[in-house]
Amino acid sequence: MFESLRSHVWAYPALEVVHIIGIALLLGNQVLLELRVFGLGAALPVKALSRLSLGLALAGFSVVAASGLLMFASQPAELLANRAFTP
Repeated sequence: MFESLRSHVWAYPALEVVHIIGIALLLGNQVLLELRVFGLGAALPVKALSRLSLGLALAGFSVVAASGLLMFASQPAELLANRAFTP
């Protein structure tokens, strides 16, 4: 499985796109919730919006965690050599 991520030209970039979509799901809906809490969109009920926001955030986190682990597992030596991954 990890070999296919390394051998196909578009596999890793497609996984990066999925990772970024997960980040957008995780953080994007939180921005909307914060705008509602600060007074924008007063017609929307906060309780229902927060329930929806939590579900989207959990879905986004799941996508980010899965795609991040796959990206890391496909080339761990190269990523561990990166200073961003070392203390």
